[in-house]
Amino acid sequence: MKLSEMTMEHLAQWCHVEAADVRLATAWDAAVAAVLGITGLNLEEADKRADLIFPAIAFTSDMIYNPGAQISGGAVNKVAESFISLHDHNLLPGGPVT
Repeated sequence: MKLSEMTMEHLAQWCHVEAADVRLATAWDAAVAAVLGITGLNLEEADKRADLIFPAIAFTSDMIYNPGAQISGGAVNKVAESFISLHDHNLLPGGPVT
């Protein structure tokens, strides 16, 4: 599955919430933005890397169940971080400048 193909119904199953939960879409949008921002990839490039769906799901779940953890302490979910670090193109010489 690609980041751009995620449905709220499928995501709700992963996060153990109802698809109508108002937090879900907001958290997903923020999670995808975080994955793209950390990796330096655009959505089209990220969609080519199936493993990036997992950190986005992990971030979404964390934002729903532990919203303070994303703000205080500065710690990133270790599972999400391990997947994202495989694609840190913005940290490579010649990578995109933001």
